[in-house]
Parts: sequence; structure tokens; C-alpha cells
Amino acid sequence: MLDGHSAISLPAVEREGLALREAPGFTLAQLGWFEKSDEKSLRDAFGVSVPKPSVASPGEDWLLMRVAPRQIWVIAESPNAELPDMSASILRTPLSSGRSRMALSGARARNVLSRCAPIDFHADAFKTGHFATTGIHHTPVLIHCSAADKFHVYALRSFARAVWDIVADSTQGLD
Repeated sequence: MLDGHSAISLPAVEREGLALREAPGFTLAQLGWFEKSDEKSLRDAFGVSVPKPSVASPGEDWLLMRVAPRQIWVIAESPNAELPDMSASILRTPLSSGRSRMALSGARARNVLSRCAPIDFHADAFKTGHFATTGIHHTPVLIHCSAADKFHVYALRSFARAVWDIVADSTQGLD
């Protein structure tokens, strides 16, 4: 596989109560299956059940997110992670080189995201572990609340710089 380079290549944006950084160094794959019995193979491979929609399931080395009825994203915090053994009938699509990831953190992160995407980011509605596929400036993104005031935004590499610019611009003028 070719080594990727950053699609963003910009310094972090830091403001009072807020930090926006590129978050490279991850492995992302999409898994798809047709048979209900394949869910057992996934559970055995990752050590967790296939997650419910919109709620991530952390395993020992992988984070699983159900992005469609029989599709999940699996994410590892290592750029060279290898998928575990599982049923040959499970379709595997590597997405690492096609996505960029940004980390937005701090007490004002939810305010910034609410300026960018049409989602209720209040802590009671968008809890730790939740994620949503939405859009930022007509661009598809997946936003994951990885901790109380920390979010990962996954964008297609070709649109990553534009998404970064929108999020960075949205950090300005917060009261």
C-alpha cells in the first residue's frame, strides 16, 4: 500500500477552551456482510457485539461503528493495524487512505460543531460514544464523540481541507 500524506497539513487551531488538530495515524476499514450468521464471526474477531446504529462499540484494539444495516466501520489507533481473522464472506474495504480525521476538543467544541452541522450536539443528546453521519458545508462527514468534550470528524480526503477550513472558521467569535 502506498504511504499517504496529509490532506490538511495545517497547524493546530487553538483558542480559549478549544483545540482543532489533525488526527492522523489510524486504520479504517468498512466491513459488510449478507448473512446474520456472520455477526458471530465479527463478535469473535473483535471481542464485542456488532454495535447498534449511532453508538460505537469499543473493543480491545478496535472501535466498531454500524454505519448501515449490515456495514460497520472498524477503526484502530494504529496506522498499520491488521484486521483480525473472520469469515471469508465478510467484505473488507480499506478506507484509511481515503479519509482524513480531525480532532476537536475543549469546552467549546460542541458550540463549534453546532455551527457546522445540523445536529443537536448538547451533551444530553449527543453522548460520549455516539456518532452521526451528516454534512458540513454540503460535504459528507462522520462525527464521533470520543470523550465528553472531544470529537473526531472523518472527512473524505478530497474534501478534508474544505471541512477543516469551515470548522476552523467556526471557532472564531465564540462568546
